[in-house]
Amino acid sequence: MPLVQPGETRRRRADAVQDLLLRCLLPAVAAVVCGAAGVAVCWAVLPVAAAGGGAAERAAAQRRGPAARALDVLEGAADLAVLR
Repeated sequence: MPLVQPGETRRRRADAVQDLLLRCLLPAVAAVVCGAAGVAVCWAVLPVAAAGGGAAERAAAQRRGPAARALDVLEGAADLAVLR
């Protein structure tokens, strides 16, 4: 009786390819994509903060409205819970 059955090496090779894809390649690609997204967000946000002067003031003015609305929603949530 042979140690390796016919077709078994093909299955082992297919399992090895699956292991390579799922355990090595997929996590590496996910890490690169997430890292690139983080770098892109930081690259987009930090120059505005570092520019100073008018650019930072304009960015703060644009953020003021949504921040105030978010605060109103959070503060109003307690009132809605009481009325419930």
